[in-house]
Amino acid sequence: MKLIAALLIISLLVLSGCNLTGQSVSSDCELKSNSDDKDSCYAEQAKANTDISICKKIIDKRTEAFCQTTVAEDKGDLDICMQIKDEFWGDVCMKKVAEATMNPSPCFALKTAKDRDDCLNIIAVGTGDVDLCIQLIDSIMRPSCISKVAMEEEDYTLCNNIKIDFNRQICYKKVAVATNDKVLCSMLSYKRLKEDCLDEMP
Repeated sequence: MKLIAALLIISLLVLSGCNLTGQSVSSDCELKSNSDDKDSCYAEQAKANTDISICKKIIDKRTEAFCQTTVAEDKGDLDICMQIKDEFWGDVCMKKVAEATMNPSPCFALKTAKDRDDCLNIIAVGTGDVDLCIQLIDSIMRPSCISKVAMEEEDYTLCNNIKIDFNRQICYKKVAVATNDKVLCSMLSYKRLKEDCLDEMP
């Protein structure tokens, strides 16, 4: 009798479109005749349920990798990224998880310098970690990152991490305007910057 009852419950779960973990799984995807539409449906379903197992139903490998990436980002789970075989999406996944969790470690594993710098830049500004800015390879992005962190932290001394004097002075100016510090404006070495700084004061 107990066996019959158990089989009946399982049958009801299948018919109602639920899996054994209790998550609702729509049968709409299965009904789609076009494979691309079906894959897109599974990807949306996986994201909605934060369920990586649904991604495995996708036929197209790139769409599957995209699906895995969206779930990994939502869960902040770097292990999922490690399972992605597509090199491009593997990097995209690590970058998104790093930014979602504000963890810079995955940034250093990215294959291109641009992706690495973009990743570190976002986390540096988001966490106020000027040391990450200093590690940027791009010589234009580095002072910009430091300036943004200095403004967010309202700490002009962070500008001292910028090597080129003119760029450092620009950083001082940005912090001065952000903090309404006229004294800091008056300390600027370049006359035009000093004038612009004072003009931008409220």
